Amino acid sequence: MNYEQSELSTLPDDLWSYSDDVFYDFVKKFVGQIEGEILEIQHIKNVRILLQIPDIFSFFHINCKETYDLKKKACFIDDAMNFIVREGIKCNIEQFIDLLKRYYESRLTNTNTILSHTTTSIEKNKSNQCICDLINIDGENEQYQSKPFINIFLSNLLKNMKRSKNNFQFHPIVTKFASVFRILAGHNAYEFIRINLLGSLPSDTTLKNYDENINFKLNECEFRFDLLKDYLDSIKSQYVFSSEDASGVVSSVSYDAINDSFIGFTPSLNNGLPVINQFKTNSYSELEQWFHDIDKSTLVSVHLIEPLLTDVTSLVRSRPYIISAYGSNNKHSASDTIRRWIYIYNQCKERNINLVGFSTDCDSRYFKAMRICLGFFSRAPNVDLLTGNDNLLTIDIPSNWTFFFMRPQQLFLCMQDGTHLVTKIRNRLLSGTATLNINNDHVDINHLLSLIENHPKLDHNLVRSDIFPHDKQNYSSCLKITSDDVLILLKQMNNKATYIYLYLLKLIILAYVKSDTEILSRLYFGWVVAFAYRIWWSSIRINKNLSQTEKDNSFITRAAWLSSEINIHTLTFIIILVSKGRLPSYALNCHLFSSQPCESTFRSARSLSGSLSPITTFSVSQFINKIGKISILNQIKSTEESSNNEYSLKFPRHHKNRRDESHASTNIQNVPTITIEDIEKIIIKAYNKAVIIMDNLLITEILKESNLDDIHKLSSFVFHKLDKRSTVDYSIINNFDAYDSLDDDDDDNIVNEPSNIDLLEYIEESPDEHEQEEYNLTTSKQTFYGMKIYEKINSTKINNYFKIIINNKHYYMHKQTAARLLTVNKNHLSSDRRFRVKQTSKQH
Repeated sequence: MNYEQSELSTLPDDLWSYSDDVFYDFVKKFVGQIEGEILEIQHIKNVRILLQIPDIFSFFHINCKETYDLKKKACFIDDAMNFIVREGIKCNIEQFIDLLKRYYESRLTNTNTILSHTTTSIEKNKSNQCICDLINIDGENEQYQSKPFINIFLSNLLKNMKRSKNNFQFHPIVTKFASVFRILAGHNAYEFIRINLLGSLPSDTTLKNYDENINFKLNECEFRFDLLKDYLDSIKSQYVFSSEDASGVVSSVSYDAINDSFIGFTPSLNNGLPVINQFKTNSYSELEQWFHDIDKSTLVSVHLIEPLLTDVTSLVRSRPYIISAYGSNNKHSASDTIRRWIYIYNQCKERNINLVGFSTDCDSRYFKAMRICLGFFSRAPNVDLLTGNDNLLTIDIPSNWTFFFMRPQQLFLCMQDGTHLVTKIRNRLLSGTATLNINNDHVDINHLLSLIENHPKLDHNLVRSDIFPHDKQNYSSCLKITSDDVLILLKQMNNKATYIYLYLLKLIILAYVKSDTEILSRLYFGWVVAFAYRIWWSSIRINKNLSQTEKDNSFITRAAWLSSEINIHTLTFIIILVSKGRLPSYALNCHLFSSQPCESTFRSARSLSGSLSPITTFSVSQFINKIGKISILNQIKSTEESSNNEYSLKFPRHHKNRRDESHASTNIQNVPTITIEDIEKIIIKAYNKAVIIMDNLLITEILKESNLDDIHKLSSFVFHKLDKRSTVDYSIINNFDAYDSLDDDDDDNIVNEPSNIDLLEYIEESPDEHEQEEYNLTTSKQTFYGMKIYEKINSTKINNYFKIIINNKHYYMHKQTAARLLTVNKNHLSSDRRFRVKQTSKQH
């Protein structure tokens, strides 16, 4: 060993991992006390930082009290306060830095030598050691942050490289990572990585077992309330909001071997609830009869729960939880909806989950159900949701609030989806029958067309498809036609009525859709819209020169108007409850109370197609399977984001989501203590703003003539007119009367049993009778290669097969094969939403 090697050997092997006090103590012992203090006062806490400092003594030029004592020990100071570093100290530090540089170069040389010689086992071990060292670089300094996942991933890989293929073992976090990766990337991409990076990822079988142990598989028609309770406990939430929606699916019947049931037929609704495992049979002839008599599902309905977090500072993000999904043929009533909502409410209540309300799109049946449940100008004498319930949402409404139409006690609240409400009002503008006008000033879509033709695109950024959208649910076009640039141009063109119509539409977007709107601004915008619509509607109602049809065609649809009223009343209700401490402040994020989580779930399911597959549509069965994957993904995201484990997984987040969450958190934290008086001031201010808006068309003069130029007089007039036209529905049966069905069938009051009489009789028959039924088929084929038709089968799987006769010979036919054999038409849906909606109802 030469002198240089001997000198380098005095340095400890793990010197590069020294940091903070450990590093300072080493320098003080190895170099000197003063030398160590020079590094410590400058927070040069490890070798990496030390080697990057160009002049270690430059800080002595600073006249500072903190360095004066050290200056006296390390330097000569003259009368002019100039200093010179003592040569011994300067030499010691310079030699130490030079030694560290030579040590670093020797380590680098050794590393290159190891990497260039990979044939011997000794050199391989050294290479592995080098990788392990690299894994821990800077890891020890991150005391308050999670260490990167790559540490444990590489460690796991290196260990598996020493094991046989049949003995690979995986850390739990690696298995979790693999599960997420396979869901996001698809099977082909996952297998490509797994096969080529041997030992890095577990096999497909291992992952299937892992996913099954998580137990997030969803069965059609099942409501997962117990799993919901576990999820809410994990994120410490007791308050929720429910939403539901439906989307078109490929009409197809398939067999679920796990539950021995067929999926794709439309399940019967018993008290509004779909019957679980209704289509179970061991008879081929009965299955054939179902194909002839029972509708196939053309839609899939989903129910989601939006948690309301109680701790807004938590790392946990609020993610909707999917509690149920099932096929539908869109043949249901408001009665079914109400019974289903009451069932969901009661099931949540049994588990100490406080269900605040429901949200859906503007479907007429949902709209009717909302009005009946809220008692909002609609009554069902046979339904009493309030009596005997000790957990009502209650607010104290001042007697002078004549503008507030909702009753102060509710079992639960309801909100129409803001996005659907916006598109519904925009579509009224496109209607061929409506002649919208405000005091004889027409609201006309041609005003926007004229704007496009007479102004450069830079002024408005519109195209013809924004004005005449092919997709009536195109929300982005609503944003464009209500932009500030468009509104300014309309005002300059003196198109006052069109300007007012689109301005109010913009306020609806700000109140119920935008996530960054401050809560009191939401309240203000919502009431401005409510009062403006009341003023407009009243001016039409008192016009004696118009027929009833002309009055209806001059205004937005009744459903859209009352939906905007329901939303602002519910928002006001929630704000009051939060101010009284009866709801968590997270409830103020009312933009979450919509059916958009359902829409997002449908989009996620379509995006889970394989990388080599262009198909983005699905059947009910395929959607149910995708829901299981989405549930696993959401669960892992929630646990990892809230985890303090050192190897937690990180997930990419869209910049819009980060911005939305930031605004949501800010809005909650900045909300002051709101009183009833504060809310009343905001509502009165909104009324005055609405009067100013509508006064541009001199509409307030018309109201003055009828003595309706006051907030209380106007509201009383509107209330009386609506109450006079309120609907009374006797078809809705009281949920406390054992949920009797509409046709008074006494056997239908048992939840989750089929309502079809023939099917009930079939279930009551003994299994032996079905085993004796053998369907006789005739064919010219002698072999059935590629089809699951066998002469003998495993006795443990006999329930998955029909016993049939083919050409007078006994066979066993798999039930999935039978479903395909009985399918006459192979339906498909377009990936384009515009065509998919039209094709959904035309499937056979």
